[in-house]
Amino acid sequence: MATAGLHDSELGELQRRLIILRVGLLLVVALLGLQLWNLQIREGPYYRDLSENNRTRSVIMEPARGLIYDRNGVLLANNVPSFTLYVSLEDVKDRDLLIDQLSSLLGLDAALVRNKLTARGSKQLPRKVKDRLTLREATLIESHRLDLPGVMVQVESQRNYPGGVTALTSVGLCRGSVARAVRET
Repeated sequence: MATAGLHDSELGELQRRLIILRVGLLLVVALLGLQLWNLQIREGPYYRDLSENNRTRSVIMEPARGLIYDRNGVLLANNVPSFTLYVSLEDVKDRDLLIDQLSSLLGLDAALVRNKLTARGSKQLPRKVKDRLTLREATLIESHRLDLPGVMVQVESQRNYPGGVTALTSVGLCRGSVARAVRET
């Protein structure tokens, strides 16, 4: 009988611990539910606004190409900086005003700028409007940066062949690519 009483007291202690555990788990679930309600219902509009205004900008950066020398150490191909004008459509509020501003600043045809901005493609990726900007054009755009939302000038490497056409064939360019490279330089 003494053992039966001992088992009953152990069983009562075990049931008391299980009740405490159940109440504790119920409190944890209730606190998590309360916090979920707080974040989703009460603070939901605040966090929705934060997420709408939190954007990342995709920037396409081409890697720098190396210098090419011939076996005598003569430079055949190098890189020179070139300025390229990009427009990020996400940041543009009034596209027509931006087209007019870019046309007047750079002397570009408005229809050409409009075609480049309305061409099919991802809205997140910046659109290339003009490459090979002069230093004057690049500084003009940068000086009006606050008036031109979404417009950015990016410095890119442009391949240069100091030796001319003879160096092109030794680098490995031939036929149509020679004419294209000569036209670009």
